[in-house]
Amino acid sequence: AIGTGAVFAVANDNTLHGMNPSVTGGQWPQAAPYDWRPMPMNGPAHQRPPVVPVSLAGANLVVFLGSEDGHAYVVDGYSGAPLWQSDALATMITASVAGQFTAFNGDYDLLFVGSRDAGIGNVMYGLNLADGSTAWTFDDGGAAIGIIPSGATVDYANNRLYFASWEYAVGASTMWCLTFTDTGATLLWERALGSIDGAPILYDGRIYVGTNTGEVHALDPATGASLWGGPFVTADGAVKGFVSPAYSALPRRLILATCTTVWALTDSGASVSQEWQQPGVAGPSIPLDLESDGIFVGSTDGRLYQLDEATGGVTSSVLLGDGSATIGSPGYDYFNSMAYVGSESGAVFAVTLPLP
Repeated sequence: AIGTGAVFAVANDNTLHGMNPSVTGGQWPQAAPYDWRPMPMNGPAHQRPPVVPVSLAGANLVVFLGSEDGHAYVVDGYSGAPLWQSDALATMITASVAGQFTAFNGDYDLLFVGSRDAGIGNVMYGLNLADGSTAWTFDDGGAAIGIIPSGATVDYANNRLYFASWEYAVGASTMWCLTFTDTGATLLWERALGSIDGAPILYDGRIYVGTNTGEVHALDPATGASLWGGPFVTADGAVKGFVSPAYSALPRRLILATCTTVWALTDSGASVSQEWQQPGVAGPSIPLDLESDGIFVGSTDGRLYQLDEATGGVTSSVLLGDGSATIGSPGYDYFNSMAYVGSESGAVFAVTLPLP
């Protein structure tokens, strides 16, 4: 959600949807400056679309998507009109689109998105914001990068790009750092951590990333060196989405979910330890951490759960729909103090936070 304006969501119907926020919302945004119509694509988008207040082709609110049809899309956030569609970049794109913008003191106006091509080497693309043309590509010199399933993280200060991939072959690199300009990208470092579905997070001089085998790593952003004696091992399947730092906690607290458990870890600098674990939420989603207001997690049992950040205890939950559909990861609207969360039934729910 952007202020009182709109909530954007994607679904398996190949469409970018826009909805009014707040307790009376849900309809298409039509009040000025909005004149919204859903934007169709030739394939579904799989990850939450970034929405950025930048000026582009007459639009002042822009939505960015990567689609299963292999294209990146840029859409007017007020009308739903497509501003441009990239050339076919891959058989499929499942990653979200990342960006650097001069409007936010970046050196360049670039978008970044990775390919999802099975059986061949994959590519990280740098696209020109103005028209979607390809500014550069990175394929590790042809040395086969595995599928790039998730979005990249941009370091504005150093013009670095961090992204994760699957293994192309056993023991191949899966965590990557590039330095970039508007005309090219150069490999700074790479690490072989095992296949990774999620996205790396840059926070407070560290890269946090979780792997598909349930390991959590902290890496030096400049060198890729491990900052702990070894990774934290959850032994509970893949880390979902990303590792979320609690921004006001000292020492650093990290929140994440695996197949059956929500975790809080303490990063003490040179080591990591478990703070708590909560196995009582069935099939937890990527957590939304609002710190003192709680941690919010969707579940395969049709409920949205609220956890105490200090202990991980369940403090409340709410049934969404009839309880038969899995509830996804919530997004937060700070203006209206609401969470918006999708379900496998195709419905989007708005919930006032914190829960009663």
